[in-house]
Amino acid sequence: MSISKPCPKCSFGRIRPTTAPYILDYFGHPLIFPEAPAHGCDVCRYLIYDTTFLFELDHLMDQFETAQQPNRAVPPVIV
Repeated sequence: MSISKPCPKCSFGRIRPTTAPYILDYFGHPLIFPEAPAHGCDVCRYLIYDTTFLFELDHLMDQFETAQQPNRAVPPVIV
């Protein structure tokens, strides 16, 4: 049995682990994660996405953007 916390928004409900759709706008293209890990209130439906998921997603997007950049040679410095 997991321990739930009181909802920071309504103070009546309990925050429990759940999943929820997460939509990311990536340069005008939607990236949809239909079951992203989250924590939600069982009364007011307040939703907080899992921070580990968000950090990992940010890291993956950074890696993808780096891989998409062409290898540019550093121009020589003329003195």
